[in-house]
Amino acid sequence: MGRNMLEAIGVAEHSVRNAEREMADVVIGRTASKRVLGSMNDFACMVDGYLEVTTSLLDVSLRLAETPCCPLEMDTPRRTTVALFSAKPHVTLVR
Repeated sequence: MGRNMLEAIGVAEHSVRNAEREMADVVIGRTASKRVLGSMNDFACMVDGYLEVTTSLLDVSLRLAETPCCPLEMDTPRRTTVALFSAKPHVTLVR
């Protein structure tokens, strides 16, 4: 799913390959930011509504990627991801 999503939002192929290699090992931990947790909960609620319209997880992900997020200074996950992968970040990420 990660590769499909990155390609769908316009991340360059070589960056997608590098990301796959770097994300081979995953660790899940607690967030230190209540803003991030709040956004994650908002997204979880939105998924339910989007799944009433489509069963494609890629379609749902693309819709969520256009949702402005407070931890991203009200930018969208898509724009922030593309900017970070192009090494031209346009926002300061909240930590």
